[in-house]
Amino acid sequence: MTKEKLVVIGQHFYQPPRYASHELLAGISSTADGINWTDRIAGECYLPQLELGILDNTAFDMYGVLRSQLNLSQEQLAQLELAMRERGVGDPFLHPILPDLSSRDRSVLIAAGRNEFYKDCGKWPDWFWPPETALDTPTLKDIKRMRYKGILCAPEQIVRQDGYPADNTVVKVELGSGDFILAFPFDRPVSQSLAFHEKENADDFAREIIMPRVNTLPQGSSLLAWTDGETFGHHDRQAHLFLEYLLSTSLPGFNVHPVSLEMALEQLNLDNIPQARLVERTAWSCPHGNLIRWNGECDCGEGKDTSWKHPFIQLLREVNSLIDDIIDRELPDWDRTLSGDFKYYFGCEFISSATPQDYLLMAKASSLAGLTSCATFFSDVYTSGRINILFVLQACQSLISAGLAKEGKAIQTDFYQSLAKIHDSGGKPFSSIIDEFNRQ
Repeated sequence: MTKEKLVVIGQHFYQPPRYASHELLAGISSTADGINWTDRIAGECYLPQLELGILDNTAFDMYGVLRSQLNLSQEQLAQLELAMRERGVGDPFLHPILPDLSSRDRSVLIAAGRNEFYKDCGKWPDWFWPPETALDTPTLKDIKRMRYKGILCAPEQIVRQDGYPADNTVVKVELGSGDFILAFPFDRPVSQSLAFHEKENADDFAREIIMPRVNTLPQGSSLLAWTDGETFGHHDRQAHLFLEYLLSTSLPGFNVHPVSLEMALEQLNLDNIPQARLVERTAWSCPHGNLIRWNGECDCGEGKDTSWKHPFIQLLREVNSLIDDIIDRELPDWDRTLSGDFKYYFGCEFISSATPQDYLLMAKASSLAGLTSCATFFSDVYTSGRINILFVLQACQSLISAGLAKEGKAIQTDFYQSLAKIHDSGGKPFSSIIDEFNRQ
């Protein structure tokens, strides 16, 4: 009898916060068209996948900031909680580029995501999906310090010491002083095909794309594929049906069984894991090195002028640094409080009994949301840079509500003035986005 093979099909689910939550800004949307894209994508992708039981057969990370925006019935919530316990992967709640944060900000967000994961499903996550899989060694150390066993990443981010390809092989990444963290690089060809290949015949996909890769795996190894979950039902409207059939029928027909990360790791001899090193400041979504896609100009801009990215992200970081100075002075132990209940402060859930401390913590959470990776991922700031600007404004308003009107207004005024000096690739000043917000 042929021994069964194992495959982990993973999905990355993420949507940024699209509406301000401060009571004086509530109802302001970051989208120019006024569409609540998170609700629309939920109806096209997340809810159909829940109903079809797809999350019971895939691994997945569903970021805390996305979970906090979903309007689920009690039955749907119970389904998601069960799937998270059995198949879920941890996250840092928000989606900034972690290596570009201070160690304290990274630690706050990693702890916040882990705590919210536990609150939502009653289990601590063991594995972590970094935003854009952006990594450097200090980030790995912070992830390990937060009691994660390992991270998921792209194979080109890992160099095995034995010289073999990194795809589908769990490795030990050395952190110094004898410490290490596990890394599980996904299979690049299968992951790319899940994202971009036509999804009309799941049997053909299994036969022609997955099986040739599965058949090359060493004994005890499992194939790991990962892609954006929005592919299945949103980007491709029928692809969730393709995925359900692939998982439930096509792969089992080839004696290949979809399992969780934990089940895949049970097949490994943990005493014989290859050693490897991380390729510093890399990510799954930009091949150009040094995380340049989010900090400057690279070919990911598809020929468009992205010279606006560097001054824009620098301005967002300056705002975050100014708010650090204020909150350190006013509330020195803020980091533990914020990471312990991040969703509460970020979502302004304290409004019925608000205190200055609550608004200070909201200001810091909002300034971190202002660093979300979305703005500088795209070549056109109007695609998602509005999100970052909206949450900087929320941070300033939160300072004012905390009784620090002078500081909040000064940061906001300087922010407006600095934005007006930055122009997008079409020559339009960023301050025009604020004018649009004001009209709302």
